[in-house]
Amino acid sequence: MPECCGRHFNANGMRNHLDYSAVHANEIECRWCFARWPTHSGKLRLQHEQSEHWYSCQDCEYIFETKQGLEKHEDEAHPPNYCYGCKRQFQNPNNLNQVKFSTS
Repeated sequence: MPECCGRHFNANGMRNHLDYSAVHANEIECRWCFARWPTHSGKLRLQHEQSEHWYSCQDCEYIFETKQGLEKHEDEAHPPNYCYGCKRQFQNPNNLNQVKFSTS
């Protein structure tokens, strides 16, 4: 159960407390959770959202606000069964594993 100002709240109670409490009037809030910062801390909110709630590509470290954005990026930038050595895409992942390169 979320806690704030020394009190415990259910989700609706926390929302009401944060929205109507004078203590929290000059704060900005994470768009996904109840985390809050002083209004001049927009950079902290962005850093929090990116690290805690956004989706990051495991191949190139790009970050996306939505899972759909990440999936679209992965399909376009990192196609499955693609060989970056010979620049070919294989239907069968076993064929990709069998590709051999000559260094001559």
